[in-house]
Parts: sequence; structure tokens; C-alpha cells
Amino acid sequence: MTNIFLDTLAGKLHATPPIWLMRQAGRYLPEYRAVRAQAGDFLSLCYSPKLATEVTLQAIRRFDFDAAILFSDILVVPHACGIAVSFVEGEGPKLEKLSQDQLLQPFDIQKLAPVYEAVSNIRAGLSSEKALIGFSGAPWTLMTYIAAGSGGDKQAAALNWLHQNPTTFHLNMDMLCEAIAQHCMAQIEAGAQTIQLFDSWAHALNEHDLLTCSVEPIRNIISKIHSKYPDIPVIIFPRGIAFENLKLFYTIGAQGISIGDSIQYSEIYAEKPQNIIFQGNLKPEILLENHNAIQEHVKIILNDNKNIPFIFNLGHGILPITPIENVHILIDAVRRGV
Repeated sequence: MTNIFLDTLAGKLHATPPIWLMRQAGRYLPEYRAVRAQAGDFLSLCYSPKLATEVTLQAIRRFDFDAAILFSDILVVPHACGIAVSFVEGEGPKLEKLSQDQLLQPFDIQKLAPVYEAVSNIRAGLSSEKALIGFSGAPWTLMTYIAAGSGGDKQAAALNWLHQNPTTFHLNMDMLCEAIAQHCMAQIEAGAQTIQLFDSWAHALNEHDLLTCSVEPIRNIISKIHSKYPDIPVIIFPRGIAFENLKLFYTIGAQGISIGDSIQYSEIYAEKPQNIIFQGNLKPEILLENHNAIQEHVKIILNDNKNIPFIFNLGHGILPITPIENVHILIDAVRRGV
């Protein structure tokens, strides 16, 4: 059976593009909410191979997406580097903050053994035409959480650390690069067929810092992955950056780049790089609109990518208030070419 997701990443054109959605396993699904309640807390859900497998496969069963993405969290990497992590209902993640003179502990890969067991179980539960995506947060995004001790739009602590004590900042970034590469390769060994690296706070960096804190660290990670697994494609998501800065990522070894709704395909294809497949970029809020509006936005994106291999996705994660019926409308429109 043809795996059109992996085919597309390899540059092959299909009659309709593959589709999956960021956060496709999540709170908009009643079956997810039931399992989440059963787990007790979010981190326990991430570390339960049985439950993580179940919530990953729920979206495939309901929507028949072309790819599944491991249900986990980007903060399992700092957690395995000795950082205390918890999730407070209604407030999000809380982390033990490092001071600017502190270093992370060495990455304890055994701490994440349940995650890799889940990857293996998910792969066993998928048919061959469905791809399995592993993932990690990128070093800069993880450092924003570690420096601030929480999530949200709080990059100031990481930026202050970067500029006030760059030596320990970059030592920690180097440790995260190694930890992320090990984490990604362990997912590949367990059955992941591609890796997506999320740099969710890339847009908080100026061009110089973007090069040193996002572009070069991600290049380092991809190089480590490809030194052992040269045939595994890597997708990067430098969220929210401008098109001119997006071009900085073209030569770092990624096979795919996920883009948000602030970047237009017309900009990209005016000077399209060779051998890069783009993914995106429907605004998640569109899925809250009426069916005609959803179909019209799908039509625009399909026309922008006519006769060009690409992966249909959102510009960010699906919103928890998204009506399930609207996801069906989206998928039907993509697959009918409407």
C-alpha cells in the first residue's frame, strides 16, 4: 500500500495531498477527554504507553488522517534532563527554573522508555499506508520554558539569559541539542518514520539570535539524526517567523518545513528551494467558521499548491473548541479537491 505522506516528503506528487493536523489528538475529541480523565494528570498520560497509544490512534480511527503523530509533550526532554515538570489544570506547565549559572543534568534516556514503548505500540497499531511522526521541541523553545519556569508568551527570561550570561546559556543549548537528537533517534528506533521539530517561539528572536539559537541548533540536531538515519525525513516548524527569515532554514538539511498563516505560498514558490516540501498553513480559527468558508479556504490552499507536492495541515494546533463536524468537512474538501 502507498504511504502518500512519506511519498510526498520524498517529492512525489499525488492527486490529493496527504493531510494531518497538529494537535489532532486533543481536547476537541470527547474520546480524548475521557482518556485524559482516566490518566489523572497530563504527564501521567504522556508516560503511559497504553494511554498514549490510545489517544494517538483515536484521531486516525475517527478521521482516517494520513499520518499519526506520537502523543507526548515537548517538555519530556527537560524532564529527562533533571528539570521538575508538572501541569496545572487551567494554568499549563510549571517547571523548576534554572538560574543563569546552572547547567542541566545529563539526559537520562531511560526516563523516557515509556514514550518509546508507546511509539512501538502505535506503529504496530497503524496500517502501512499511515505514517508515524515522532517529534521534539527545539532547543530555543525548550530554553524559554526552562528560563521562565512556565509556558505562555514569556520569552523575556530566556532572552535575558542569552544576553546576560551567554556562556551557560549556550552550554545548556548544546546539552539540549544532544538530548533532542538522542530522543528523536530513540523514537526512530521504536518505529517513527519522520521527525518534526517544533520551534514554537522562533518568532521571538531577531535575525542574529535566530541564526545562533534556532537555525544552527536545529541544523546540528538534523545532522546528528541523519548521521545515523540518513533516510528519515525531518520536518521543522519555526512558528511565526517572517518569510525572509524562513529562507535561513532552507539549507539545514530538513526535508519539510511547516509554515503558519502569516506566510503565503505565493512568496515561497516565487523562489522555491529544491527538495523541500512545505506543510500548512490553514489558520486554525477557520475551522470555527461555516462549511462554505472552510471549503473556500481549502480551495485557495489547494490552488496555491497545484501540481506541487505539499502536505495539508494547519498553521498551528487545532483549537479545543473546534467542532468535530468541521474537521470532517475539511478532510472531505481536501480529498475531493474542492
